[in-house]
Amino acid sequence: MRGVYTATIDIANLEINKTLIYFETPSSMCVEILGAYVTNRSLATNQQFEIAIMTNIIPQTTPTGTTIVPVPTESYSGTTNLLNVLGDITANEPDYSSAYTLHKEGSSAIIGFNYDPIPECRHIVGPSKMCGIILTADMATAFDATIEIIYREIG
Repeated sequence: MRGVYTATIDIANLEINKTLIYFETPSSMCVEILGAYVTNRSLATNQQFEIAIMTNIIPQTTPTGTTIVPVPTESYSGTTNLLNVLGDITANEPDYSSAYTLHKEGSSAIIGFNYDPIPECRHIVGPSKMCGIILTADMATAFDATIEIIYREIG
């Protein structure tokens, strides 16, 4: 085991379906997804949203987004994060047509999306696989969101 990391990004005026966080595992390791969260920081009225965590994504070209520097969550983690994590994909969206859905959930935007599985239900993304957290449909009203994924590098 290499370490546990948290990757977080704030996205203002989130309204259209898009990839919120995207990463590709190196060929030498797997990633265990420990948790994923999408929180609403600005919307006072309720609306429904749907979030999915998907893998086996086909990239069109390299997605364009904001580079996220994951933070180690364990004080004894002396290793450097090996994942390249992007957030708020603005161009070159990956193709999700043949992707595998790890988890999909509709939720109230006021409550937010909370993927917090028990250990036996955590998903592992294999070597050289791409994974994304996506907003699956457009929102009626834009809102400011914080998106976070917590993962363990294995290998």
